[in-house]
Amino acid sequence: MNAMDRRTFISRALTMGLIYGVGTSIARPEGAVIHIDEQTAKWFEGLTRPFDDGTDAKAGIASCCDAGDGYPIQIDEDAYPPRGKELNGVAHITDPSAAQIVLPNGAIKYRPAITDPASMTLHFAGEMVSPLKDGNPTRTAWAFLHVIAGAQNHIYCIVPLPPGY
Repeated sequence: MNAMDRRTFISRALTMGLIYGVGTSIARPEGAVIHIDEQTAKWFEGLTRPFDDGTDAKAGIASCCDAGDGYPIQIDEDAYPPRGKELNGVAHITDPSAAQIVLPNGAIKYRPAITDPASMTLHFAGEMVSPLKDGNPTRTAWAFLHVIAGAQNHIYCIVPLPPGY
């Protein structure tokens, strides 16, 4: 291997390491530490995607949610019709900060910060809203997202508060 090949190899290896390994640990948030109880942890894990989003994840089968994907929201406008595809529901994220979510078994989930103000307003369709039968044992509505730096966040599901809250 000559010097140029070696430099190219090292450069590519470092890039791959940053993308797939080191980058993940460097990017871990240092935000608030939030401990969740067993009931809430099981609820997060038990939620399923309410719609087929064009990936391999199928409605009602694939888990949509992980404690590290959840952001508290305020729903400003409900999506209509309830199972529709129109992105006419509007919500805003009330806590976009990074967090370390500590599960009852001691495992830690990391929630990245959302820093782009445009990404804090969500437009969602009725089909993205979890059915009331899935419940919500917390005192807030939730958006479960895949946060993408510099791009629009991918919505896994919206979980409203139950009626009466």
